[in-house]
Amino acid sequence: MVPRGADAVMMIEHTEARQSEGKTLIEIRRAATSGQFIAFAGSDLARGETVLRAGQHLTSREIGMLAAVGRASVEVYRKPRVAIISTGDEIVAPGEPILPGAVYDSNAAILAAAVEEAGGPPRLFGIGPDDEVRLLRLIDEGLASCHVVIMSGGTSKGAGGHRLPQRRRALRAPQRG
Repeated sequence: MVPRGADAVMMIEHTEARQSEGKTLIEIRRAATSGQFIAFAGSDLARGETVLRAGQHLTSREIGMLAAVGRASVEVYRKPRVAIISTGDEIVAPGEPILPGAVYDSNAAILAAAVEEAGGPPRLFGIGPDDEVRLLRLIDEGLASCHVVIMSGGTSKGAGGHRLPQRRRALRAPQRG
């Protein structure tokens, strides 16, 4: 608070303290103007103004705003971890040599980028072959370590295609914290 009768605040960097006859004197090295460095109550935020909206990403600025309005804590939700599995014997990882009839796995890169853009960390589980046991193992690994599993493949009904048994996991609310 500014003392009654004062009409400006001077930054300490523009002053120098010195002792004279047992007293501390403050020398002001710059001119002050009326109202300088004075903020009025409520000038940061108006009553009823929204500080943050639900779902907003918290950075140092937002956390500072919360502290400035006296909030010690807020509810937050963990980013969903997303497993990405590509399937098919014809799929080849980018950068690997490709044979006739094979296709580079562009879907995994697209899906991973989309998951990141949406705010969730993607976890690539690689390419699952057209083998039911190995695919089920990959799905189980994904479900064990991630909130969601996205599979890309099975674009046609061919000899290598499989109808996998449903793997259900109870949907749960996003974890807080």
